[in-house]
Order: sequence, then structure tokens, then C-alpha cells
Amino acid sequence: GRRAAERLGPDNDFLQELELHDESRGGRVDGGKIGAEAARHLGFALCANEVITSINLADNALGADGVEALTPALLSNRTLTSLGLADNGLGEAGARALAKVLHQNQTLVAVDVRGNGLTDEATDELRDAWGPGRDPERLLF
Repeated sequence: GRRAAERLGPDNDFLQELELHDESRGGRVDGGKIGAEAARHLGFALCANEVITSINLADNALGADGVEALTPALLSNRTLTSLGLADNGLGEAGARALAKVLHQNQTLVAVDVRGNGLTDEATDELRDAWGPGRDPERLLF
């Protein structure tokens, strides 16, 4: 994960969309899914990246720790407009961390958190953080 993230840093001036979702739903060939540690490396790269506009991390194993690891990058990055976090086991803590990001980062205009088993309270918190200035149809539960 670290080497791939290093390639996304400030020297990347060409890659705008990053698809790191697991389409097989059974894991990658090597049996691994992106978890909190890889998310930490990705976060470091995103802090310095000014090109990537879309990241899809669906069907991985981020959990709350992974979202929390991405939080500093998501708070500071101003080019990322679309974030896919579907089916990652975010839970209440992950939803809270994402809500913090959504309150402060108005650049994100499309977020997918489907399949994370969020409670009504968690979805309400995310809706409130999304606010009236963004299209409610682009926040997917």
C-alpha cells in the first residue's frame, strides 16, 4: 500500500480517478482488502495531491479506523469531489468521522456510504453534515 500511495503524492500530475474497490466481493487475488493501514498511506498521499478528483474504495475493509486515518487528508484536500466508501463496515464511529469531514470540506459533492449498516442516527448525522448547499441525491445511503 505504501509504494502505491507514494506514487499518488505531489509528483502525480496525471491520475484524476482512483478505483480501489473490490469487484469480486470475495477479496483480491492475494486475499487482501484495503484496511486502516493502507488508508493511512493513502491519506498521506492525498494531503499532497492536487489532481485526484475521485476515489472509489468500495467493498474493502476500511472500518472506522480507515475513515479516521483518511480524515486529515479529506479535511485538507481541495480537489477530491467524489468519495466511494460503500460496503466498508464504517459503523457509527466511521460515520461520525465522515460527518466531521463533510462539515468542513465543501469540495466533496458526491459520497457513497451504502451497505455500511448505518443506523438512522448515523444517517441523520451525515445528512446534517451534508447541509443544504449540496445535492441530497449525491449522498448515497
